[in-house]
Amino acid sequence: MKTGVSRNMVYKLTGDIDLKGKVDARDLDIAAERLIFDTEFALKQQPNVCPELKTLAADLLRLFITTHQSIRFLFRQNKKSPLFASDAISLCREQVEKLYVLALIIEDPEKWTMQYLRSNWKDMYARHLLDTEEYTLLPRFKQYMTKLGPKELERMRHWPSRESKLGYKVIVSERAKRAVKFSFTNDYPKAAVWPKYFSKRQFDRYFHFPTPKGAMDRISNPEVHTLLRRWYKEYQYYSAYSHIRADKIHLEHMDRYKSSRAAARFEVARNKMVFRAANASYTASASACTIIAPILTADLGVIESLKSFWEWLAEGHLFSRLIWKGYAEPILR
Repeated sequence: MKTGVSRNMVYKLTGDIDLKGKVDARDLDIAAERLIFDTEFALKQQPNVCPELKTLAADLLRLFITTHQSIRFLFRQNKKSPLFASDAISLCREQVEKLYVLALIIEDPEKWTMQYLRSNWKDMYARHLLDTEEYTLLPRFKQYMTKLGPKELERMRHWPSRESKLGYKVIVSERAKRAVKFSFTNDYPKAAVWPKYFSKRQFDRYFHFPTPKGAMDRISNPEVHTLLRRWYKEYQYYSAYSHIRADKIHLEHMDRYKSSRAAARFEVARNKMVFRAANASYTASASACTIIAPILTADLGVIESLKSFWEWLAEGHLFSRLIWKGYAEPILR
């Protein structure tokens, strides 16, 4: 059978992992963090990469480490509560979702950084408006609601820019700000009549930042697009899991039974969760660095380090081997 990615985007592995081989997760943690730090450093040294991309991509890379540390922390609470493992799986969704944000921003840094910040600001302002409605009668919130909160939102409405004479770019205009308040007050999208200064269509376009599916469809690099298409299957699974499907509460159900047989089955199920989540997190971190690799004209040795990390992952993790051989390796050739 011919291997490779077919028209329906299925890659079939021909080589298995060494089931007797063992890799210390602590060693992988150190290597993954080092890889991300090195990728971040190399990215910041690229002369043709815009400042917006350098800043936001670096923050996203660091977030892979933070989320992975949260996953590993939940696993280490086995004696305190082995049930924490079920929530660690939910965090995998965040690791996967960041891949699409990163790829989209690389695709068009100025456009999508702006849209990312606008979408985020809109949600923060809507939350502020809700807090103001619900807590405004409480004296201890008065200063925040009337002074500190609005001041912080105004600061975030602008993005520092050396190119501008003012020293910043306006992320959200005054008209758009008014439109956010209108949509909140009128229970958007049920509002029937939108103001002439900002139509519903304008509002949707102005604040739009794509979901992973929408982001994937905007990626022009064919190899990166193929990688993201495969990851989308994982995203769908982790999203459904996090929406409290039966497998989310599987450990909770099994924990009710206290026989030795039930305990053994519980341990097997938990270990499966632990392995799956850790594997997905390591692989997502490596995939993030792989997505960045094509724009590193001077990679400062990062590409070889990345390949070595992939090979290491592929030795002991079947899913990592699949992603590496079928989808990530073609990007790094």
